[in-house]
Amino acid sequence: MIFCVFLDPESVRKLSSTGGLGADALIGILRVLLGNCLLAETTDWRTGTELREAVKKIANQDVRARVSALLEAFWRRSRFVAILEHEDGDEDVSTAAVALRNRSHAFLDAIITETPGPFPAGRAEVTPAESFHGSDFAARCQQAGGGLALAEGSIQPADFFTKHLSRLLLVEGKFEIYDRVAGRDFGPNFFHNLPFWVDFLEQAKNGVALAVHTEGRQTLSIQTRLEELCEDTQIKPTVIRHDDDSLPHERFLKTPAFILNLGRGIDLFDPHTGTNRDLHMTFSPRTSLP
Repeated sequence: MIFCVFLDPESVRKLSSTGGLGADALIGILRVLLGNCLLAETTDWRTGTELREAVKKIANQDVRARVSALLEAFWRRSRFVAILEHEDGDEDVSTAAVALRNRSHAFLDAIITETPGPFPAGRAEVTPAESFHGSDFAARCQQAGGGLALAEGSIQPADFFTKHLSRLLLVEGKFEIYDRVAGRDFGPNFFHNLPFWVDFLEQAKNGVALAVHTEGRQTLSIQTRLEELCEDTQIKPTVIRHDDDSLPHERFLKTPAFILNLGRGIDLFDPHTGTNRDLHMTFSPRTSLP
């Protein structure tokens, strides 16, 4: 559902220098990636700097402004993640070479680059920018952008989080769940689903803050349950009670990078079967929540 992609600064330079069709292709690529992708960065944070420099050199003022606005949206939404390990001597090689060296990284899904092959073996798909829209990865992106629908009993909790949401853990910051129903009736379903969320968040490299936004009289029960589950972890839980009717009727997961409509909210899994309930999860167009 969420992917991580390396975008070669040379791809920006090449497409933006080939006239209107190239500029349109570049803008199209950025729009696709903005929908559901993180951008893979080197651990010395060189890629983002080079992308900005490439954009500044776009000759056409209108194209430069449009590409710059899209790229800045990635920065503003915390979409750059430093997963490509910088090594001694990498100052003398391109960031694309660093990305290709990391082609087998578990969280790297695609590499958009102008570097000619052959390429090192690895799991990430490699495509030049001009061929991006016809790539398998672009098709996967566009399909995932429509959301995720799973029939009841399709997957176990750990596999669900690993397959569909694990890349969210690359982004440092707070995870916020908006579920107005949980605090009204904190029954067995919510009680038994919280451990699945905690197990997922516990995999974050640097720990996270978890906030549950809800309403009703049982917020203290949720807080107590979370404190029990998060003891001896790096997760800092809190429950925020809203009694002013400000919470949306829909249920959301808000992270620094994405806001997802959760459909069922916290209660994604049936504790009796150990698998998912029928669920539908989508990317939300919202830019803020209470």
